[in-house]
Amino acid sequence: MPVVSLKKDPSTYTCNSYLIHSGIKYDTHGVLIDPGVNRYTIDEVYTYKGFAAKPPIHTIIHTHNHFDHAAGTTEYLKMWKDLDVIAFSKSDLITKKAYDGLQIDLGYDTLRILHTPGHTADSIAIYLEKEKALFTGDTPIFIRTNLGSYHRHFVRVLERFHSMEISAIYSGHDNPMTKNIKEYLHASIKNVKNSKIID
Repeated sequence: MPVVSLKKDPSTYTCNSYLIHSGIKYDTHGVLIDPGVNRYTIDEVYTYKGFAAKPPIHTIIHTHNHFDHAAGTTEYLKMWKDLDVIAFSKSDLITKKAYDGLQIDLGYDTLRILHTPGHTADSIAIYLEKEKALFTGDTPIFIRTNLGSYHRHFVRVLERFHSMEISAIYSGHDNPMTKNIKEYLHASIKNVKNSKIID
């Protein structure tokens, strides 16, 4: 399985961090999605991949620029200064700006970036194509009531997800989901459309 949910620092508020890899212990083709707030995940990434002369990852992707998702990037860059850092937002750490439809060829799979404004203007989701795995950051997926208010573009985000073939959803804070995804998305779309829609 090329997706590893990394352990979170139990002493602070942080996000879920995910390592994507080829399954070959000593390769350097790993991608880290959302490193969290500090250096807690570094040792796990390094131990998991095994000792290598090169960094065990080559790219960090931020699903958005909130502190609990992105702040730990500086710790990774202290250790491996040549990493690519991809995000929709701009900052001094970003080496490549994400955009809707950007594809990243990993050799063993392809990552596709989807712009998903809603939680923040710079929110993105990341789709691992062969695995059919979707990393959603803090984009809300499962809307259980029709009591909220939502921008019309959020309806389009949910409809886009519903149209995709998804075998697993990895969110920024919840447990991974692998069952009944279409049904949950369908219910979410119905609840959102029955809520207040803002243009």
